Amino acid sequence: MSYCTGRATLTRLAAYVAHCKLFEAKTQSHPGHNLQVLRRYIKLSCFHAGVSGKQTVLLVHEDLGEEGLYDIASIMAEGTAPGLYSETEIQDIVGQLLPGGVQTKKVEKIEQVFNKYIKRIKQNLHVIVCLNYKGNNFSTQVNALHNKLQKHPGLLKHCVCIDIFLPWSFKSLAQVAKTWLQDNKSGVAVPWNPQHSNEQLEATANAMAFIHLSSKTAIERQFCHQREPLRIFTPLTFLEFVHLFKTIAAFLVKTERAKGKKYEQALNKINEAFGSIADYRNEVSDLVPQQMSAARQVTDLVAQVESSKQNYIKALEQCKIQEETIYQLQNPLESLRQTAQTEFDKVNPIYQAAVKVLDNLDLNSVEELRSYPSPPDGVKFVMKAVCLLFNKPQTWEGAKALMVNPDFFQELIFYKKDDIPEPIFQEMKKFVNDPSFVPESIAQASSAASSICAWIHAVYAYSTIQRKMKPRMKDLMEAENKFTQAQAQLGQFRVEAQQIKTNLEQYIDQHKEAIKVAKAIEKQIQAVEKKIARASNLMDNMSMQHFLWRSELKKTRKQITCAPGDALLTAACVAYHGPLDDKSRLDLIQNWLELIKQNTLDAQTYEECEPYSITAKLEFLKDSISQHEGHVDSDDQSESGGDANDNNFSLIKQTCPQVKTFKYISAVYDSSKYYRSELKRQGTMESVGPEQEFIEDDDDDDENVILPTRPNLTLQDILSDFDELSEWLMLNLPTDLHSVQNALMMRVCCHNRKHCWPLLIDPDNQAEMWVKALHKSHNIFTQKDVADFVVDDDIPYDESFFKSEDAEDTSRPPPSRETMLTYNLTESSQYSYSRPNTRGRQSQHTADTEELLPVTSVTNSWDNYSLHPDTEIDLPSSNLWVLEADDPNINSRLINAIVHGVTVLITHLERRPLDPLFRGLLLKQFYVDKDGNKVVRVGDMVFNYHQNFCLYLSTSVPLFVKGDGLYSFPLNRVCVINMAVSDEAIINRLMFETMQVEKKEFEGQRRSNENDIILHRQRLAREHEIIREKTLNLTGPLLDDKTMLDSLLACQTNVEHNRQILQETRFMGDHLEEKFAHYTPFVKHSAMLYNVIGKMSVLYPCYYLPFYKFVEIFADVIRSRDRGKGSVGAPQMRAQELSDAVTHGVFNYARLMMFQQHYNLLALIVCLERMLRQHKTNNKELSLFVNGCQKLGLNDVSLAEQKPNWMETNTA
Repeated sequence: MSYCTGRATLTRLAAYVAHCKLFEAKTQSHPGHNLQVLRRYIKLSCFHAGVSGKQTVLLVHEDLGEEGLYDIASIMAEGTAPGLYSETEIQDIVGQLLPGGVQTKKVEKIEQVFNKYIKRIKQNLHVIVCLNYKGNNFSTQVNALHNKLQKHPGLLKHCVCIDIFLPWSFKSLAQVAKTWLQDNKSGVAVPWNPQHSNEQLEATANAMAFIHLSSKTAIERQFCHQREPLRIFTPLTFLEFVHLFKTIAAFLVKTERAKGKKYEQALNKINEAFGSIADYRNEVSDLVPQQMSAARQVTDLVAQVESSKQNYIKALEQCKIQEETIYQLQNPLESLRQTAQTEFDKVNPIYQAAVKVLDNLDLNSVEELRSYPSPPDGVKFVMKAVCLLFNKPQTWEGAKALMVNPDFFQELIFYKKDDIPEPIFQEMKKFVNDPSFVPESIAQASSAASSICAWIHAVYAYSTIQRKMKPRMKDLMEAENKFTQAQAQLGQFRVEAQQIKTNLEQYIDQHKEAIKVAKAIEKQIQAVEKKIARASNLMDNMSMQHFLWRSELKKTRKQITCAPGDALLTAACVAYHGPLDDKSRLDLIQNWLELIKQNTLDAQTYEECEPYSITAKLEFLKDSISQHEGHVDSDDQSESGGDANDNNFSLIKQTCPQVKTFKYISAVYDSSKYYRSELKRQGTMESVGPEQEFIEDDDDDDENVILPTRPNLTLQDILSDFDELSEWLMLNLPTDLHSVQNALMMRVCCHNRKHCWPLLIDPDNQAEMWVKALHKSHNIFTQKDVADFVVDDDIPYDESFFKSEDAEDTSRPPPSRETMLTYNLTESSQYSYSRPNTRGRQSQHTADTEELLPVTSVTNSWDNYSLHPDTEIDLPSSNLWVLEADDPNINSRLINAIVHGVTVLITHLERRPLDPLFRGLLLKQFYVDKDGNKVVRVGDMVFNYHQNFCLYLSTSVPLFVKGDGLYSFPLNRVCVINMAVSDEAIINRLMFETMQVEKKEFEGQRRSNENDIILHRQRLAREHEIIREKTLNLTGPLLDDKTMLDSLLACQTNVEHNRQILQETRFMGDHLEEKFAHYTPFVKHSAMLYNVIGKMSVLYPCYYLPFYKFVEIFADVIRSRDRGKGSVGAPQMRAQELSDAVTHGVFNYARLMMFQQHYNLLALIVCLERMLRQHKTNNKELSLFVNGCQKLGLNDVSLAEQKPNWMETNTA
């Protein structure tokens, strides 16, 4: 019932499972060949079923033409068709059926055998016819299928069953998306939020289903005038959408992580510097108490030193006083000493002489004395005196006892003569006074006794003097004691003074050491504070970079979180925005964004937004038939209220598809200029200042969104950058949003879509310049760039390379879709093809797999070619070949481009389509040979595929223009991109033409202004980039780099300089805009005229007016009204004058090419547009006017309320 529902794929699978040979005729590029191809495959299938007697399936598509259905109906009814076989073919068939292949000319025999052939065909041939529902939501061709069946009733009469294949429903699409999103065999994992992965997976699957169905509805709305729906968005497009989503999401995360890593490393350097500053301050905090302690210690030591000094002074004074006291005691003491000494000097010689005598005595002298048994009287008398001195008995025995001592004489010498007791002294006096007790008398008896006698006299004399001197000696002793005490006191004072001095010296040394320590700590603090001051100065000058990097890091983290949502919308734009105009694109993206924020991209929302889509209608019809046996009472539904942007639908009955009504869309869309807004944008690098503080954004809104997206999401944010966009602007490429997005979709389609190349609908000849610009782009990424592990892009191995030609083929699975078919041709074909083996599970019950290979006509070529690539070619400087489709050498040049990696742009495909041999290339059916090389099949030939090869297809005819000599395109096998000029581009070009006449210097000033803005924005970015790279390349800490501060100061100077220039340049830009502000309404009016004429081409293709022709008309009118410089007059009046002139010129041109009725309709639409622009009406009222009051199902009361004042009641 509808295209792209899996009918053909399911038929191939069923034929394979049932062991039936499949024959399938494909639509040819030239419609005149379709019937010929169909009849040939009818004969092939009939021959296989009738002659071989094997089960055969013939798959027929309605696209082969109406005439072919007559033959198919005949085959289903009779087993043959009129005029199908020639006489020669009948003879060959009969010869094949007769035993031994015997030829016969008998008519009866031939008829008999041929009837047997027909019977076997009826038994073995299964015919499957695929009919399409050709209507769409917005066309009146809802009865096309019924009319076709009325023309060919045999299709119903002779069919076994009728299967209605519905388009994939919302639930089916969501389930398929969910399955493919969970499949990680490609190595590309979707970066879900770990905390909400299941919710995001479910939401993404539903969103993809919604986007696919809403995009199909948008296509149907845009091309509602087409009698047959355009087969642009298919289930394969949906799978490509899923693949693009995964690739773009992984690319975004990889890119943002790489950026975030740089910012993290740079911020780590800054954080390390701040940590060092904190350490320095902690060090100072630790040193300050030490400094205070050292200062206190110095103070204490100063006090101690001063105290010790005072004590030392006092001690010295005491010593001085004591010395004076000693000095006063010394003179009397000396006098006493001298007196005593004088007295003792008198006796000392006698005593010394006696001692000397004694000292001369020896043991013999003692022995002599001791040897007397009866000593002489003199000796005895002397020894009695000796016994007296030693307080011994005064007997000879007592004397002998003393003399026994060996040291007897020594005891005499050291006798204590100062301590002789008084009694002993009185007794000794008697001895001394005795006349006989003289040494001379005693010497007669013994010389030793004489010496002892002399000694006794000396001792007595000494003792006598000593006793005389005793009072004096007492005075002397007292004086001596006083003197000694005074000296002792002085010594103590001196010791104490010395101790005090020692302590003082220690205190002084400690004071000096404490001062050194304090000074060292102070120097250390000063050094650290100097470091802190330098580091703080460096960080203060780096505050701009710090804020910028923190902002960018937060932005990258935010964008990583938003990666699934951003990738979803980006992939949706790439997959579905291509064929749409700028109005439909903007409506879709705004709708998707709003529903994503509301978390309402689900089946219910789709049914509420698009309740009358084909899918909904067919599903409703199926449910109604099953539940109510084919009859359901219908309820009239109407929609009232809402704003001017709401769709107004009309539904009379729900049992069959109805015509959807329109909302009136103005001819000129008020779209903003991307580059102008881009040039005016003041991003972080411009607005950030050192005084700003980092403010955390409020993410509460995003927390409630399952799939958050970045603010103001555009394709440029995801797929390009400012440098590339600026380069395009400076290359004078179109700067409107539509053109830029087309370029980005071209690039992504060429490098990231797996099954198609871009087809550029290029009526204004923009393709070549964009292909040249994209060819040099650096923003190219592929699946391999983002895959977690190395994959081969799902390219199957061609096992035919791994076996010999004589090897038997193994069993092969059926093709999964139209992109992996085997092409076996009959003898009428020019080539013999072999089917590339695919990997997968194979049937174990296939008896003769070679017999079951399907036969199709997709690679049949109507010409013979000898395609051989050149070994060497001269590569163009831009590595781009622009080939026209009708170039006689296009096939050979295309082969050379494939082998040598040249980018090819094939233009004017409306003149001649590509040869069917290149169908595998168009579908990107690549294989890997046994050497691991990527190859592509072209017919029966295999060529190496160079990785740099890219293919762009273009046509200069819009999709809606049909006519003889214009070839159609298989839109479901290419990525259609509508490169027609947008409203924004129209306004820009018309404004340019106006200014060329009114203010010729304007364009040069504007271009210079834009280039200056780009230059200084790039310089701003480069200044920050230099600091970031310098920071990242530091081998040591940031604070240790001596040149960083100079670099920062230079950066600040340059940034401030560029900011000032940017402000001045933007001010000049605003001043320039004021010069053409008065012409803007006029230019928009002219753009409206062009768009209205474009709408008229729906009525008749010849009304199509190329934009360059409208520009010629516009420029001629403007130049004809040129008054010269200085005579323009008031700008408003001048603009009105030009507007009237352009309107008059355009209507004069339209009158010449349009029928009067259509010309009147043109005038009506222009009037409605002018009313809309003058706010005399709105879109809702115009929708009511265009659709008619009766279609809306409103009653009289409601109608009176809804009807605007300027509309009459009977308006239909």
